[in-house]
Amino acid sequence: LDQQPARLAALHRGDIVLVFEKHAERVVDRLGVERQRVELHQRLGPVDGLGNARQLEQLHLAQLVDEADDLAGSALHVLKAQGYRGVLITGDKDFSQLVGDDDLIFDVTRREKIDAAAVKRKHGVRPEQFADYLALMGDAVDNIPGIHGIGPKTAATLIGHFGSLDALLERIEEVPFLRLRGALQIAEKLRKGRDDALLYRLLSTIARDAPVPVDATSYACVAPDLEKLEATLDQLKFGPLTRRRCREWHARFG
Repeated sequence: LDQQPARLAALHRGDIVLVFEKHAERVVDRLGVERQRVELHQRLGPVDGLGNARQLEQLHLAQLVDEADDLAGSALHVLKAQGYRGVLITGDKDFSQLVGDDDLIFDVTRREKIDAAAVKRKHGVRPEQFADYLALMGDAVDNIPGIHGIGPKTAATLIGHFGSLDALLERIEEVPFLRLRGALQIAEKLRKGRDDALLYRLLSTIARDAPVPVDATSYACVAPDLEKLEATLDQLKFGPLTRRRCREWHARFG
């Protein structure tokens, strides 16, 4: 990306992490919630060293049941309220629901930039409809089964027509009259799966109210502590490329 960070934070949920910038740039790694807290802290020890050495604001899971996505969404939420825009660096489609008019997702793997309009073109729903969309079609990555027999195209058609999951469930009797293959059967599945769909939406929704620093100055980029950083890089056996980048970071913010 061609943007220069001025606000940074590290969000831990496994190996590495979340990055926040002036334009709220982020990287998120996933960790199964079944892991024990002690194992989590053991895994995060080296990453803590990197974060502390680079003097980054670090966001940890407050409780084992907290989703790292929720911390990410909440940090983005509080900074956007102060005028920052988000550039979410992730290939996780769940984050589409966080994309506002001035935000972007940058998928590093596909080298693809996705704004709110691109979310609509790619998935057939607007960002604010995305959790409803996932509730119907499911999300295998997060073990959300969705409503059996409803795939991405049907989910997008239903949410696009009714506007929201709530409106769809209130007007199920209209579904058989839609130009959808198997519309009658889909209506019956929705009737039987009403409670499941509401639960799946809850599970698919990224929270905006998790405990994160509110003061934007907490995320200000500063020069790393080179002595601590070098020690941590030695411990983790990082090579010359990473070391050069860390020195560039120091030169930039020193």
